[in-house]
Amino acid sequence: MMLAIWGYLIVVIFMILIMSKKATPFTALVLVPLVIGLLAGFGSKVGPFSLAGIKSVAPTVVLLLFAILYFGLMITAGLFDPLVRLILRMVKGDPLKVLVGTAILASVVSVDGDGSTTTMIVCSAMIPVYKKLDMKMMDLAVIIILANEIMNLLPWGGPTARIIAALNLDEGELLRRILPGMFIAIVWVLIVAVIRGLAERKRLGIRELTDEDIAEMHATQTNEDVALLRPKMLWPNFILTMVLMVLLVFGGMYGLPKVHASVIFEVGFAIALLLNYRKLSDQQAIINIHGANALQVVTMVLAAGIFMGMLNESGMSKAIGQSLADWVP
Repeated sequence: MMLAIWGYLIVVIFMILIMSKKATPFTALVLVPLVIGLLAGFGSKVGPFSLAGIKSVAPTVVLLLFAILYFGLMITAGLFDPLVRLILRMVKGDPLKVLVGTAILASVVSVDGDGSTTTMIVCSAMIPVYKKLDMKMMDLAVIIILANEIMNLLPWGGPTARIIAALNLDEGELLRRILPGMFIAIVWVLIVAVIRGLAERKRLGIRELTDEDIAEMHATQTNEDVALLRPKMLWPNFILTMVLMVLLVFGGMYGLPKVHASVIFEVGFAIALLLNYRKLSDQQAIINIHGANALQVVTMVLAAGIFMGMLNESGMSKAIGQSLADWVP
């Protein structure tokens, strides 16, 4: 019973600190279980418990690190640029097409599982169009968030990665099970885009945009961005990405080898780096550009490793489960 009480204290204090903004999630995840562990009498075992938790999340950390780096590289190399240009050519000045195009673009770009990257790419592509047509920026925000939150359920997205680490799940099996629900949810995003698009079309009408207008609105790339673009590598990058996705989803099935997702993305990133950027300075630039995004997620999962290590190795989580089972009729 005392183990359960200590476990509840860890969870409750952690939630209070986060909700009251007294501590960052990283700080609370690391320090709260350590302090409670010491108070509970696990002084000499706090270190081994924490190390066991970190070891349990190590494969997930590697997956997150290299998945974010891989998709960041693909975005910088321009893998998604043809889709952006196609959408901009098709939407012209029709608010309905603009919103549907926003939903498609946000869904595809969100495949990297990182909300900040999605927001930057979609906003830089679509904000000039929304301003030119006097469309509501709130619609742009809603569509981006709807699409991104669905794609954030991919194994290398933050929430799913933490669940994988806590429950020690197989990434490929989990992805196969949630893909149907994700597909249905994306269809709903498109429906929302159509509903809002019809309303905006009724309010604003249809205004034709010329190719010159579109080119002028999106001439925003810096020299550094252009220098790292690799338009000639579009098809090799696309094929490599498809191979990675097939191995991830169908690994162990249909005669395909079963390879852990962390290994898939680590090898994939190494190949992509070599294919697209032969210069050492360019490779370093890619790592520097996208390493910050990876670091934020990786540190959280490593902190969650200490949190879960203390709960699991001490027996607190089992005691919590038993106490809940005793209370439920």
